[in-house]
Amino acid sequence: MEYQAFLIKYGEIAVKGKNRHVFEDTLLSQIQNALKRVEGEFHVSRESGRMYVEAAGSYDYEELMDALTKVFGIVGICPMVRLEDEGFEKLAQAVVAYVGEACREKNFTFKVNGRRARKNYPMTSMELAAALGEKLLESYPQLRVDVHKPQVQINVEIRSHINVYSTEVPGPGGMPVGTAGKAMLLLS
Repeated sequence: MEYQAFLIKYGEIAVKGKNRHVFEDTLLSQIQNALKRVEGEFHVSRESGRMYVEAAGSYDYEELMDALTKVFGIVGICPMVRLEDEGFEKLAQAVVAYVGEACREKNFTFKVNGRRARKNYPMTSMELAAALGEKLLESYPQLRVDVHKPQVQINVEIRSHINVYSTEVPGPGGMPVGTAGKAMLLLS
């Protein structure tokens, strides 16, 4: 499966106060600098506590992941499918198709984690997760639900777009390069 969008998760930056935007801008700049070495065209954006990298055409997946996993400040990189909101039935079809493509073996335990950042969506997060889990079980009867220790966790985030992902590649974490101040030590 070739992904055209990636969710970038960052950790410590999220707890910053009024100067949080400075840290986010620095991380965004560091990501853009890292992507200059990758063949292809990419657009980096941020939206309410999330950063996204979108590929404008073909690219080398391994080269992209190698570049992003070296950017300090990134906790996780999630290859994802980005969807427009066209109703629950279209969403359910897309999630079933995603699991069909992303997971070769269909004999695993799973959990659907629904997150509804856009509160005007007609279902709650729990109702969304349960309904999508039901659709997956109808389509793939060999799957089993395990909400405590699933082998695969399918995340569905409802925002201005709908993001669907199930894997997270760890990043180095920490703070972005260039956000620490300068210090001096005098020894006598």
